[in-house]
Amino acid sequence: MNISTPVAGQIAPKPPSLHWVIVLVLSIITFGLFACLWMFRQARFARKIDPSNKAPLQLATSFALVLFSILLNVVNAITVARGGESSNLGITGTMMSFFTLFMLISAYLGIRKTLTSQYGIQMSAVLTVIFNVYYVQYHLSRIVRLQNPRAPQLPDAIHPVSAVGRANA
Repeated sequence: MNISTPVAGQIAPKPPSLHWVIVLVLSIITFGLFACLWMFRQARFARKIDPSNKAPLQLATSFALVLFSILLNVVNAITVARGGESSNLGITGTMMSFFTLFMLISAYLGIRKTLTSQYGIQMSAVLTVIFNVYYVQYHLSRIVRLQNPRAPQLPDAIHPVSAVGRANA
């Protein structure tokens, strides 16, 4: 992988270097809240290296749509609880879900475009869409490792110690 250097006299910002497995575990423990926060961290980093990147705005829009959808459902539930009739929010909810998904996908494809153009790495668009926060974090961690080769390296895979290995130790 060829990591491009910043323009002379300019210091490139350091990518968020948390290992992708840690991001995954923290996301599971916090029921996805950590992943949402980490998405903004990745988007802000992409914005630092490419000011034309609109990922932070797109992510904020998608989360605002989610909050608005929750608000509509709460208002509908309160209306029903007070004896009113339920509103059919099916089409509205579906359209908001499509816009939310569109914003998330376009934000991560924008982050991917920034990383591939800035660092000269290859990233799969399909994997970016499917595993967004974790796939981007995998590549950010690789960028940090390659920029700082003297730092202690974590193994890419943890191998179990065999009974033979324990007997010899």
